Amino acid sequence: MAVWQIWLLLAIVLATLELTGAHFIMLAMAASALVVALVTLLGVPSLTAQVLIFMGAALVLTPGFVIWFRRHFQGRQSRTGLVGESGYGERTVEVEKHGHRIGVALEGNWFPARLKNGDSPEPGERVRVIGFKGITAIVATEAEGDQS
Repeated sequence: MAVWQIWLLLAIVLATLELTGAHFIMLAMAASALVVALVTLLGVPSLTAQVLIFMGAALVLTPGFVIWFRRHFQGRQSRTGLVGESGYGERTVEVEKHGHRIGVALEGNWFPARLKNGDSPEPGERVRVIGFKGITAIVATEAEGDQS
């Protein structure tokens, strides 16, 4: 068996291990082994050189694969969270009117809104989201927000 075939076999094994849910790390290792397979196909460097090429390729490819994986497969993740989730604080937003409903937009989602006393806020008004009751955002006007 030629040296390049051993590296190709290692690449296949590493790519298969990716199926265990390694978040593209094993796939990056497989790509690194493939780089060494191509290099050894062109000429057979020493074993030390092969290992160094593998390590160098892994150092370059692994962060790239992981970043690509996070951007394309984990989706857009909220960097701020919603009020009440994991201790995230209040946020100021503008009240919007959708048809006959009044609400606020947060993280690209629209939520119906009510003031703390149960009244509806006015469209265009700046309010602070202070919590949620079901899917309804509980808001306070800027003047009320200073008092709470």
